[in-house]
Parts: sequence; C-alpha cells; structure tokens
Amino acid sequence: MSRGKRVAEIISFLLMPHIIALYVLVYMIILDWNLVGFLLDIVFLVLAPFLIILVYSKLRELDLYISERKERYVPYALTLMCHVFGLVALACFNQYNQYYILTLSYFVVTIVLALITFWWKISGHAAGVSIPLTFSIFIVRSMPLSMILLIMLIINGWSRIKLKAHSLGQYIAGVLLPPVILFLMYTLLRNI
Repeated sequence: MSRGKRVAEIISFLLMPHIIALYVLVYMIILDWNLVGFLLDIVFLVLAPFLIILVYSKLRELDLYISERKERYVPYALTLMCHVFGLVALACFNQYNQYYILTLSYFVVTIVLALITFWWKISGHAAGVSIPLTFSIFIVRSMPLSMILLIMLIINGWSRIKLKAHSLGQYIAGVLLPPVILFLMYTLLRNI
C-alpha cells in the first residue's frame, strides 16, 4: 500500500461518523458541562453504533467501513435503534437541549441515508461530518467548531475518494443532504 493510501486509511478511520460525533460531544461538554446529556450521547451516538458496526463487520467478514452498499441495511437499522434509545433516554432525563437536537439530527439524516442506500451508495462519512457541521452552524453557532469541521470535511473527502470508497458525486451528496434535511427540520422545530 502506498504512503498516500496509508494516510488516507488513517484519516478515514479518524473521521468515521461516530468518532466525529465524539469530537463534537467533547467540544459541547467543554462549553456547557451537561454531564447527563454528554454521557447519554456518548453511549447512543458513539459507543453503541460503533460497537454494532465493529461486531457486524467482523461477523460478516467485511471491512470496518462496510463498503458494500447492500451490507449496510442491518447496521443502519441497528444504529437507528440506538438513536431512538438515545432520544428516549434524553427525554427521560429531561435533556431537551443541544444534546437532544444533535441526536435527533443524526436520527433524521440516518433514516434518509438508509433509504437512499437501497438504490445508491451515498457517503456516510461525508454525512457524518456534515451533520455536526450543520448543527454547529445553526444550533451551537460556533465559528471555531464550524471551521474545524469544514476542514475535516475536506480532508475526509480527499481520503474517501483516494481510497476509491466513493465517487466525488457520492461524497458531495453525503455533504449536501444533511444541511437540506436539517434546515427543514430546524425550521419546523422553531415553528412548533
């Protein structure tokens, strides 16, 4: 494997959707010290989905990124269950705050990604950075976090395309889908 591909592999791992969620949650806990919301999201946005993908990929003898489109249905369904449990747990602890909105954002976008996967391979890595980037712009309103995520989005795109995991079109679709969905969702939530 060439040096460029090795670097792309490392970047691709470090910028997996669940690891990006971890980075954003660490940023959020530094800002507001909401330990309950933080810990619940660590469990339901980071640890449980990551373990599901890890175990599923090992059982099915797949790569960690589950590159085969048709193999993504079960991990998407189980990840959506994690999101539902996370939303219920956050509600039980009266955490109707940024943690709830972040989890709801992942849930809604993951539903759409799962549906698209029936017909086409859209980039989950791209959406995994685009979701928190959109959240950072519209909800947290953090320029430093948004800039860091934008840089991650560009680097992530390079790595996914370098590894031939996605075409440019699949990556761009994964980038653009979350802002459209989440803008509509945030607009609806604001008007309720």
